[in-house]
Amino acid sequence: MQKILATAALALVFAPDGGSAADAPTLAKLQPLASTQPSLEIVGRAGLQLSARVISSSDWKLTSADRVAGDVRPADRLIEIYTGTPAAPILLCRVLLHYYPSREGWVPYFQLDQEPLLRRANGRWQAIEIAPGVSGLLVRKGGVLPTAEGFFPALEFGLSSGPLTVVGWQIR
Repeated sequence: MQKILATAALALVFAPDGGSAADAPTLAKLQPLASTQPSLEIVGRAGLQLSARVISSSDWKLTSADRVAGDVRPADRLIEIYTGTPAAPILLCRVLLHYYPSREGWVPYFQLDQEPLLRRANGRWQAIEIAPGVSGLLVRKGGVLPTAEGFFPALEFGLSSGPLTVVGWQIR
């Protein structure tokens, strides 16, 4: 019985608190460059987060948000960005977030990781469609140079075939 109570107590101590978005830091901002819409704030809560606004834009820019204070570098995070519709989100890409030191604290940098969305058909490489008529090939844009490890202070990207709709993201 004591073993069960001890296990339950540990589970309560280490369980996620289910805190509000106000409790979690803003990890990044996703800004539509071809639109006057305000940027989407990617909050550091675990789980799928659907955007309150579904925005389409030909180009998107992922930038840092809150700097993190402290002596110890924060853990890397993985942001999965989804397209499609809020009812049926489709994984578009993953962005690895890594912190670098600065005078203001730890600053997030980003590394884009797109799943290979190609297939060989009729002797040619073809893009796999992520929605009817929409190829899933991402194009990284902008002239910002990466760090030696391949992380960028900001990422600009879009689809090779037209506007990209972002419906949500997931933090891991």
